[in-house]
Amino acid sequence: MKYHDFQHPPVCIWADATVADFDNDIKQYLAPQPRVLFIRDNGAGDVIMSVPAVRELKRRLPDAYITYATLPKHTGLLDGIECIDEVIDVGELDMRAGGYSLIVNWTRAVENYSIERNRRHRIDSFALQLGLGVLADRRTELHLSAADRRAAAEMLSGRGGRFVGYVMRAATWNRTWPLWRVPRLCAELARMMPDHCVVLIDAQSECGFEAPNVVDACGRTRTFKQAAALLEHCDAAITQDTGLAHACGALGVPAVALAGGIPPEVRFSTYPHFRCIHPATRVDCCPCWDWQERYVDGPRSGSRKSCRATAINVCLESISAAEIARETAELVQLLQQKQAGR
Repeated sequence: MKYHDFQHPPVCIWADATVADFDNDIKQYLAPQPRVLFIRDNGAGDVIMSVPAVRELKRRLPDAYITYATLPKHTGLLDGIECIDEVIDVGELDMRAGGYSLIVNWTRAVENYSIERNRRHRIDSFALQLGLGVLADRRTELHLSAADRRAAAEMLSGRGGRFVGYVMRAATWNRTWPLWRVPRLCAELARMMPDHCVVLIDAQSECGFEAPNVVDACGRTRTFKQAAALLEHCDAAITQDTGLAHACGALGVPAVALAGGIPPEVRFSTYPHFRCIHPATRVDCCPCWDWQERYVDGPRSGSRKSCRATAINVCLESISAAEIARETAELVQLLQQKQAGR
């Protein structure tokens, strides 16, 4: 689509752009009551982490009408977000019909780690692209429905009152702790946290298994928010670097995050009750920034840090089941002590 397709061409911020200062470079060119379109198609966690930037833009443009276009499976993540007036299916988007004054294209905007802003916290990456600076308010939001919570409660009914959630997989294999080790992790959790059951969460039923201390919820949640509602019932979650980790952050669920190729401080540092296990000092290819980083010295100088050829995620495989269980047990115990001391 070209500018001349529009009767009144909008200001467009495309994925590879970085605005220096929103107020000076963008705001002055907008209509008094601008219609603003945000586009982010992929990644539930990224949709959640983009909301603080939208909220800041709404603060600066209080009379703006804001539309957010995303994939149909993610539209529900934006329910109840006050700074967003309309959520639409990105597949049905007609940019000419919306009368937009400003179009922000976040599709693939934060995945290129050669751009300096994208090595900052992901929440700030979205804001920095727009020239909004580092945000003072980084709160994320996720609003669950009564139906989501009721479905989760029914799934856990009769299995005791104390749970640890385990998110089985990330969106990609290189961010997923080995599935074949999960039974060992459940055994370690049974030893260290005998009063807790482990809730296994994944979209595919094939990922689940049975064990005395396991609630197999794999394949039983129909939506992302139903899975998040299960985690809300847990004293703590163990999660990959994936969307449900950010659901935990938004809902205030304590979590142990298993971080691999991306440094955890640029993903989880805004969440108050998170612990991160990151094997940066154990393997020389970590962090690889999703295989975009290169070795700077030694015999492999100049080559990319990548496990793609071997399909063995050496950074996450260096994390033991006992280590994960120990961090989880310590986190739950610490939070219980703090709560008892109130």
